[in-house]
Amino acid sequence: MTEMPVRAGVRRVGEVDLMVDDRGSEDWPAIVIAVGFGEQLGSVEFPDDFADALCVRNRRVVRFDHRDVGLSSGFDDQPVDHVDVRSRVRGQAVDLPYTLVDMADDVAGIIRSLGDRPVRLVGVSMGGIIARWTAVRYPDLVDSLVLVMTPFDLRPTEGLPAPDPTVVEKMVAKAERRDRAEAIAAAVEAWRSYAGTEFPFDEDWTRRRVTFAHDRSYRPEALARQLAAMAASPPIAPHHGTITAPTLIVQGDADPIIAPAHGIALAAAIPRASLEMIRGMGHELPPAAWPQLLDAVAGSNP
Repeated sequence: MTEMPVRAGVRRVGEVDLMVDDRGSEDWPAIVIAVGFGEQLGSVEFPDDFADALCVRNRRVVRFDHRDVGLSSGFDDQPVDHVDVRSRVRGQAVDLPYTLVDMADDVAGIIRSLGDRPVRLVGVSMGGIIARWTAVRYPDLVDSLVLVMTPFDLRPTEGLPAPDPTVVEKMVAKAERRDRAEAIAAAVEAWRSYAGTEFPFDEDWTRRRVTFAHDRSYRPEALARQLAAMAASPPIAPHHGTITAPTLIVQGDADPIIAPAHGIALAAAIPRASLEMIRGMGHELPPAAWPQLLDAVAGSNP
């Protein structure tokens, strides 16, 4: 395979610096990817190999570290107690460094930095909420949406199952500071708990990706702020009907965090949405599922 051009570096968006990895020809249709809770460039969600496989399909692939994660601007001078925030946020104003709406504004800034053309915006889990806010607030920047294993809303919704609490506990535990070996082991076990029934959990591959991310940037206090941002963000569900971009929802039917009913409800609520259910996939993007995921993320040929 011909080596793809990679334009990596910090881009100033508003008052934050975001680390961006922009690869493939600038003339190709652009895909911008917003990852989920705690993820950063090169970790488990959409590592370089996945991005390169999209480039082979003549896609420009733009990934980035969210604010407060990886090599992007941090907010360590504004600590939060995410447990306290999660317990009192309902119906109360909470003073936080940022919410998911601010993170959507970051995405819009990245898209604008690419040129004048709207993009295919992919959001995964928490990133799926951020992608929806981007589409709601900046419809001219989003040509199409792909929402992968993402909740209908971050507020409890009648008729939609809540996440498995034991799995959520493992996810939330990543916001606790540990020594290197313990932090890596805890992250691997969290990903193991997210796995579904169809794709064998690849522990060695997951450990390599988690280790790479840990050594690149270990900021568990930032994950506490991400949890608080999710808890305190306004509900997205009332805005689903205003999303004008064609939307593909990708959901695993064995997801212990986001039950399949969430994907079904999203497909019904967003006007131009379709649903692709992947049999046996959990809250994961395992390499064994990449053939299906690549088709979904890349979309039709230009």
